[in-house]
Amino acid sequence: MEWAQVLTIIGANFAMILWCMRERRTDFLYISKLIEEMKSEMKDFHGRLERLDAEFKAHIMQETRKK
Repeated sequence: MEWAQVLTIIGANFAMILWCMRERRTDFLYISKLIEEMKSEMKDFHGRLERLDAEFKAHIMQETRKK
C-alpha cells in the first residue's frame, strides 16, 4: 500500500471516531433533558392526584356526617 492510502484510512477512522463521540454526547444531552421533563411531569401528576384524593376524602367525610 502507498502512504497516501494508509493516511486516508487513518484519517477516515479518526474522523469517524470524532463524529461518534459528538453523536454520543448529543444523544446523552437529549436523554438527560427527556428524563428531567419526565420527572417534572411525574411530580405534577402526583400533586394533582393527591389534591383529588384529598377532595374525594373530604367529600366522603361530608356525606357521612349528613347521615
